[in-house]
Amino acid sequence: MAIFKRKQPPEPTVEKAVQDEESSEKGASGEDSNTKEATPENKIPPVGFTTLFRYSTKFELFLDFIGLVCAAASGASQPLMTLLFGDLTQSFVGFASALNANDPTAIAEARSKFRHDAAQGALWLTVMG
Repeated sequence: MAIFKRKQPPEPTVEKAVQDEESSEKGASGEDSNTKEATPENKIPPVGFTTLFRYSTKFELFLDFIGLVCAAASGASQPLMTLLFGDLTQSFVGFASALNANDPTAIAEARSKFRHDAAQGALWLTVMG
């Protein structure tokens, strides 16, 4: 697919990485570690995104797709959990204000509403998981 192909910056060669490691090990010994030049045959070419999956079977691609869908669902559930926690906090505030009013009927109504909201919030949090 040409959509995902993008020109990548040149990658360092394997030989250059080995030379850098050798020069860091030699330290200040005075030896010139840049005597060898990188050859084109040792260069690691960059690959496109879709090229990474060229040897995957259809089943593996299906599992990758399922993983992407589950990751998106998990990411989408985080803000929803925040909204549920906000509703539960509002239920706490409503119950506390009913307790401060010292009205027995308001306390009974707030208690039943709080139990309902807490049970419903726990159910939704369990389902979203």
